[in-house]
Amino acid sequence: GRLIGVIDSEHPRKNFYDGEQLNTVVAIASMMATQISRFDMVNQLKEVVAKLEQSSKVQDSLFEIAELIFTTDNIDKFYQQLHLSIGRLTFANNFYIALQSDDNKSIVLPYCADEKDDVLQNERISLETTIPSISGYVLKTNQPLLIYKDQIAQKIRNNEFHIIGSLPQAWLGVPFGDESLKGLVVVQSYSDGYIFTEKDKLLLTF
Repeated sequence: GRLIGVIDSEHPRKNFYDGEQLNTVVAIASMMATQISRFDMVNQLKEVVAKLEQSSKVQDSLFEIAELIFTTDNIDKFYQQLHLSIGRLTFANNFYIALQSDDNKSIVLPYCADEKDDVLQNERISLETTIPSISGYVLKTNQPLLIYKDQIAQKIRNNEFHIIGSLPQAWLGVPFGDESLKGLVVVQSYSDGYIFTEKDKLLLTF
């Protein structure tokens, strides 16, 4: 009951095809339609299963993160476990947490894991520079930012922000908190092997 496509065969000689050949092609078309429909159903089923698996994975990770609040009595351990939980949701080999200092003059990095750059624990990044770092930029705008290498390079040329360390292929930062405690969670990728998407931004924001 649904048109999928057409089988077309042509010959230069008039009346070359007869009723028997027509019946043969009709039979082939019927088998093709059945097979294509079967593949469509399998693909649809795979998509449903993938969505269910992703939903279950997200739910498990969120429960895990919520539980961390009550089961960890050490903030460093909490950051480590949070990193592991986020790593089950998205690529998080390069991950850091940044907190705005009490005097609002700098950002402190209490936790950082990075494949390329050595970052000291509790390293400070000034918020009083003319051109902010990318982390300072996100804190200022207070909006999640998903950005790729070419866009980062353009914003650097425009003096909108600067990058400390290696230039990533993809950078995703999500701010959190209020005036009493502000910060952001960041994941970044240095290779084309994993480029973050809007889905990753939604997950990290959530």
